[in-house]
This record gives sequence, structure tokens and C-alpha cells, in this order.
Amino acid sequence: MYIIAGLGNPGKKYEATRHNVGFSTIDVLADKLNIKVNKIKFKGLVGEGRIGSEKVILLKPHTFMNNSGESIVEILNFFNNLIKLKYYKNNAKENKKVLFYLRKIENLTF
Repeated sequence: MYIIAGLGNPGKKYEATRHNVGFSTIDVLADKLNIKVNKIKFKGLVGEGRIGSEKVILLKPHTFMNNSGESIVEILNFFNNLIKLKYYKNNAKENKKVLFYLRKIENLTF
């Protein structure tokens, strides 16, 4: 199973800004994979589909960028999985927040 989260800020104010590149990426993936991202769950919008035999969940957290870890932790808790996080150096603030939440719920050390 893959969980792909595209970070952004909810609302018209941020729609076509650099803050919503993650949301736009999820929209493109959803279109290509024919997945509707329209369920309100995990403090965001969610869509489920498949790539071959692999389940794929697309997530657009609606907690604003600085709190996107909350949404990601909720989906991880729901599926009771500790999923390897792939993160990027240019997004250190969000990465630290997600890792903080994971440490908090799982008492992990990184």
C-alpha cells in the first residue's frame, strides 16, 4: 500500500500559489490514476485506488502546511502501519513536524 500526501493550504486564497504544489500534484496523480479525491477523512481530502495490484491512497491534508503532520499521523494510525517516510531537505520544517508526531505516537528515535 502507498500513501501519497501532497501538502498545501486549503482555500481559494492559496489555490494557484507555490504553497499548493503538493495539492496540484495530487490532482494530477488522481487524474492519471482515475481516483476521486473527495472523501473528507483524516483532517483532509482522501481518494483510494490502485496501481496494478497495489492499493494507493492520495491525501490532501487540510490542516495548513505547518500542521500537515497531524493529518498524516491520523492516516498512519488508521492503517496501523509505520511507513517509511521519504522527505526532502528543502521542506525541513514540515519534515520535523511529521517526525515529531511519529515519535510522539510511537516513541521512535530518529
